[in-house]
Amino acid sequence: MFWLQLAIVLAAISTGVRAGGVAVGAWAVTGVLVLTSFFGNPPSNPPYDVVFIVLAIVTACATIQSTGGIDLLVGVAERILRGMPSAVTFLAPLVAYVFTLLAGTGYVAYALLPVIAEVAISANVRPERPLSISVISSQLAITASPVSAATATLIGMLSGANSQLGMIDVLLVCIPSTLGGCLMGAISVMLYPKHAAPIVTENTQSVASKPDKPHLTSRPRLAIAIFLAAVALIVLSGIFPQIRPVISDGKTTSKLGTAPLIQLLMFAVTAIVVTACRCKVESVVNTPIMKSGLAAILSITGVAWLGNCFFDSNRLMITSSLSEIVTASPWLFSVALFLLSALLYSQAATVAALMGLGFVLKLPDHMMIAMFPAVNGFFFFPTSGTVVAAVAFDRTGSTRIGRYVVT
Repeated sequence: MFWLQLAIVLAAISTGVRAGGVAVGAWAVTGVLVLTSFFGNPPSNPPYDVVFIVLAIVTACATIQSTGGIDLLVGVAERILRGMPSAVTFLAPLVAYVFTLLAGTGYVAYALLPVIAEVAISANVRPERPLSISVISSQLAITASPVSAATATLIGMLSGANSQLGMIDVLLVCIPSTLGGCLMGAISVMLYPKHAAPIVTENTQSVASKPDKPHLTSRPRLAIAIFLAAVALIVLSGIFPQIRPVISDGKTTSKLGTAPLIQLLMFAVTAIVVTACRCKVESVVNTPIMKSGLAAILSITGVAWLGNCFFDSNRLMITSSLSEIVTASPWLFSVALFLLSALLYSQAATVAALMGLGFVLKLPDHMMIAMFPAVNGFFFFPTSGTVVAAVAFDRTGSTRIGRYVVT
């Protein structure tokens, strides 16, 4: 029965991935229905903590976007890139990394890609160089951001496993490792190929023209300031746990956990920004971040629920079969994370689907954090949104899909 259940799990996920969007989560929950109805598996519980963390972050980011805050960040990034156009190959991935880390969403990268292509052409640099590494760096920053859905999902799992490690440990590992990888990638694309010159086409002129910039009021600045203050408070609470509120159930007292603190602060950000910046509430639900965020929430809910239902009912066989292999060669788990993320197109959904297995197999918490950046594999196939966008925005034709399809 184990292998038949596994086939159903894989079939549900693959069918959802092919359909995309909300279908990923819907097909995963359909898999839960099949496992409970025909195999008698207990349905387990959806990952409530993780879902509420992601919902809180998505709502806050969508509110910031509705005020024009994301446009403000993109404008600042554009001024940085235009200030040193000759260094665009090195600056572009750094800017994409920093602004994605602060915003907690890869949406910023979409807005930066045409700017990067334009600045590269004006500096006589092949756009493929800054574009290719910027796509990767913006995704690596997701696993280094304290307010990304992927990081929130991992924090929720660590909290659920009663781990001694938390937010600050994730940041201490992931920021240096992912930033170092971005810098090494930037150096590699600067050196290769040395002999190539930009490919100029008749479309170059349209790329080089500067678009009109929307007029931004003081409200986006206030919204960004409120959001970054909350992010700073989350990070500080990880460094100094003593500043967290003390809670009591009438018998014992304890510090408020990281997961509920993130939820409370992000929803508070939404409330304060809506009131202080007087943004239209109906515009929040129509932002690209909210729309893509809701799809991500459904994917995380469905995939994690399906994984819990399958793993909980087959825990003994899974642990007995895989524990020795994973313990002897932990790097295999990183490979599995990378490959699954290449199929799911989502770091958070990958964490929700597979990281739980690592905890079931009793992999050390510090090792789980070290393998966390491996969920950044969905640029591997040339079908992810940022890869397709990078190719489309480079009208010189220098940015192409890899020779052997994979990128």
